[in-house]
Amino acid sequence: MITARRSRSLAVACAIALAGAATNSYASGFQLQEQSASQLGKAFSGTAASAEDATVLFYNPAGMSQLKQSEVTVVATEIGIQSEFKNDASVAAFGQPLGVEGGDAGGWNFVPSVYATIPVQDKLAVGFGFNAPFGLELDYAGDWMGRFQARHR
Repeated sequence: MITARRSRSLAVACAIALAGAATNSYASGFQLQEQSASQLGKAFSGTAASAEDATVLFYNPAGMSQLKQSEVTVVATEIGIQSEFKNDASVAAFGQPLGVEGGDAGGWNFVPSVYATIPVQDKLAVGFGFNAPFGLELDYAGDWMGRFQARHR
């Protein structure tokens, strides 16, 4: 017979094992908030507390249990970036030419998101989310003066 103390210890051990099984995820780029078109219209206020559509999956997965019917939400965002480097007092790397300012390194980027939730029971739901929380890029010319300090490939 399992006692309450043993049951609690088993639950804590399982939680620690699951937390230890998680892996780190490394991202590069700018953080994006465009996971939900409906929340974007409200400047993302109360995002974690409101369960209005399937995009709640990104901000608070427990909110899926508040949705009463199956939902699929598709978000397609196009973001235009303009970024120009202006040289003020750059110094060339030892033995290298200084290079050019690089012009506009920005451009247009497509940021997709798809979410699907299915209620299973009154307080249980399953869901799937595909999104891009980090992304975009700046692409300066190959002879940009910051190429030795800031390029990563």
